[in-house]
Amino acid sequence: MRNLISHEYLLLDPEIITDIVKHNLSPLLTVLYRIADNLNAGKHDAIFQENT
Repeated sequence: MRNLISHEYLLLDPEIITDIVKHNLSPLLTVLYRIADNLNAGKHDAIFQENT
């Protein structure tokens, strides 16, 4: 979708974009905040440790 928005924006229906933002952005933000909280709490530190 990024390519479409960036390069073919005249083909986009503003109502569809508005609908996507209204209905999909909030649940996505909830998940992203949960991931950020988990990362800040160190729950995934092992994933980012370098093998030495």
